[in-house]
Amino acid sequence: QGLGVNRQLPLALMHFEFAAMGEEAEYFAAKETLAARLSQSEKQQAQALKQEYLTLHPIDNLAQARLDLLKGQALLYADEQEYQELQQALHWLEKAAFGGETLAYEELYETCLKLDKRVDAAVWLYLELAEHNQFGFQGNLVLQQQELLQSFTEAETAWYEQRLEEIQAQLPQNNPAAA
Repeated sequence: QGLGVNRQLPLALMHFEFAAMGEEAEYFAAKETLAARLSQSEKQQAQALKQEYLTLHPIDNLAQARLDLLKGQALLYADEQEYQELQQALHWLEKAAFGGETLAYEELYETCLKLDKRVDAAVWLYLELAEHNQFGFQGNLVLQQQELLQSFTEAETAWYEQRLEEIQAQLPQNNPAAA
């Protein structure tokens, strides 16, 4: 319970914020509960402590991308998945992919399909297959890709080619400046 210990709530909030970066809902809830108890100046103090810590101990891009992937997956696999959660998951999964986390590609494909973003779904599926299908084990995904591409109109095909080019240019493996 911490009885008799000097309370440093801004420092505690900083630690809860780091813990909440993972996929555990309980850490996020604890962070929100503590933040609700703090004044605005204490919250600002916690943010300053967090920035100071990150300056001394930076998180590399791939580690950050993995954290973003976990956030996206936590939203995807929530018990009651709604449109808003899918939109939020899409944001975090894209952030993970653009940070270099290739494991996000298949999740992005499935999420885009659920959100009826077929062109973007096809782009992420193409990238998934290009990255992870060296040995031909993903035959089912190859068939899904063929069916999806064949269902496109001319306009969708042109949009797909443009989006593929745009997204590939943003990926750190294709653009060292993005890394």
